[in-house]
Amino acid sequence: MPRDAPVTMLDVSPWDTMVDGAEQRRALVAALVPILQPTVTRFLPPSWQFDPTPDAIDAWIEQRRYEAAIALVRRRDTQAVAGILTVREGDTPDTLRLGYLFAEDQWGPGFATELVTGLAGWATDTGVAQLIAGVEADNAASSAVLIKVGFEPAGVAADGVDEYRLILDGPAG
Repeated sequence: MPRDAPVTMLDVSPWDTMVDGAEQRRALVAALVPILQPTVTRFLPPSWQFDPTPDAIDAWIEQRRYEAAIALVRRRDTQAVAGILTVREGDTPDTLRLGYLFAEDQWGPGFATELVTGLAGWATDTGVAQLIAGVEADNAASSAVLIKVGFEPAGVAADGVDEYRLILDGPAG
């Protein structure tokens, strides 16, 4: 697994501080509008498919906030929100399931590769044994990112989504 790639383009932080305050929540909703567009969410489960109006995004935030740990991915150069990272416990306590998406205008400069590489390094250092990601078969770009980072195909889940697995080495030291 590549762990030598420095995280240089992105900052990742939990969205928790933006969920509860009214002003912060409005800013979060506005930041998510370009990310939750149909061109971005088309490969995601039905609960992520909706018309991204402010009211719909606000309701979506309320539904998602207890399903997984969600972080905002910001460009380091502008601090603009470029994407979302979701992480939740897998089938075993030492397994994490991840998901990510970026606004369409953020596709291309390697943000997804940097994000997944950084998450893999963090997970290794914290004792996570493996990462799992599900990808719709038609989402070749996301599959390519996972393979580039070191994930391997792990079959097809019950919901028909291709699964990828990264076995982690454990903390360096």
